[in-house]
Amino acid sequence: MKNFQLGYNLPTALISKIGAEKAKVYISGENLWTWSPLYKITRDLDVENTGSADALLGGSGDGYNYPMLKSLSIGLTVTF
Repeated sequence: MKNFQLGYNLPTALISKIGAEKAKVYISGENLWTWSPLYKITRDLDVENTGSADALLGGSGDGYNYPMLKSLSIGLTVTF
C-alpha cells in the first residue's frame, strides 16, 4: 500500500461552538505495506531504486541505497 488517507468532516453543530466554519480530522500514511521478491535476500533494499545502488546481489553496491520508510501523519484542518 503506497499511499492511504482517511478524513472525517466534523459536524457543524460541534464546530460552531468554537466559531469555526469547517473542521476536518484526517490520518495519512505512506508505505504502510510493501512487498517484493527481493525481500528474501534483504529487507533493507529499496525496491523502487533500480539503479546501480541495487548491485547488492553482485557484491558491488555504491552505498546510496536506503530502505523503504513508513510515514504516518495525523492532523486537524480548521477554517474560521
